[in-house]
Amino acid sequence: MSEQINKAEHPFAHLVQALQEGEEKGLKLGEERGLARAVTALVVFPGSGGVARQIERSDPRLGGESIADVLRAAGGEIRQSWCGPCFGQGPDALSPGERAITSFNRNWQNRMGVGGEGFLASPAVVAASALAGYMAPPGELGLEWDAERYGI
Repeated sequence: MSEQINKAEHPFAHLVQALQEGEEKGLKLGEERGLARAVTALVVFPGSGGVARQIERSDPRLGGESIADVLRAAGGEIRQSWCGPCFGQGPDALSPGERAITSFNRNWQNRMGVGGEGFLASPAVVAASALAGYMAPPGELGLEWDAERYGI
């Protein structure tokens, strides 16, 4: 994927790149592909309605699949864009002692829920972590770590 990626979609595109590279290395994505799915929750909150629509579009860089298709095949759940995840409210707020890794662009104590712990990482690390079941860089799954490719 060497083409210019739209700024609004690039975090998702980098996440999908990590998932696709994993699939190429034998980490199968989705039951229909005979591959492993995320072993922990992979919840995706598009930053806006426009981004949500954009990731649902067929993408020639993905063989006609959409970014959302690839995320779902890996066990991801695409949620509606809303403000709750950004300030620890609603059904996705962390409970005391729960931890999550996220690609949010900033963090503060209790941001993801009172008593919860949120860790910030790149989208590629978030994807690898969902597949591994713990916080892991793509290299831990045998994926080549290329900072330029993942936009780090």
